[in-house]
Amino acid sequence: MKNKQLVEIISQHHPDMTHAEIQLKINLAQDDFCAKTEVIEKTYRQNTIAGQRYYTLDSNILKVVKVQLDDIDIDRLITPPVIDDDEFDASSGRSDGNKGSTKFAWYISNGRIGVVEYIPEGITVGEVKTKWQSISTKDKELRVFTISKAYSFPRDGVAWLTDTSEIPTQFHEALAYKVIGDGYLLGSNLKPDLSQLFAGRYMAEVKEAKKYAKGKFVTNGVIKPQDF
Repeated sequence: MKNKQLVEIISQHHPDMTHAEIQLKINLAQDDFCAKTEVIEKTYRQNTIAGQRYYTLDSNILKVVKVQLDDIDIDRLITPPVIDDDEFDASSGRSDGNKGSTKFAWYISNGRIGVVEYIPEGITVGEVKTKWQSISTKDKELRVFTISKAYSFPRDGVAWLTDTSEIPTQFHEALAYKVIGDGYLLGSNLKPDLSQLFAGRYMAEVKEAKKYAKGKFVTNGVIKPQDF
């Protein structure tokens, strides 16, 4: 369903709501729907950079499900390594570590994903020691499987009206239900009974989308590299 059709449905109930207001509310409805249903699953890809630990995650990612390096699942570290500044480079004087390492792990830190490798001999800074250092091999494919939000529609005049939500087509009307229901709680158009009616329709769609979400995967996107 094109956004223009959603606007027409919403405008039947809220004729005083501008297109800009409707666009904002549709974007918010998408965020809410995706968070409740986990219906949008995406895989983000990025090649590793030798010595770089952190890669910035897309802001639409709600949670990371799993991570692979060259098609092999790697473990998640619940507690990040105690040494965080062990990126090796010429200025630090540190070596490039164990290039033959076959044990890797990942963790989340401040909106970034950290990728590390295991080195049996460990590294020491002062009195602190860890056996995890930044990955020392370049061009390994880092693949991050995620639950994500749908991309928001940009404020570009009327062009967005011909666009379509990333949410599966059969659930597009749920966005209209959400906007209509919320609209009936505002100002002169206050109608709690109608708001409750459309809220119920919206939650029924959420329930169906949760069932649909299992096993469905959208594979696109990139990780934004961050240099340290």
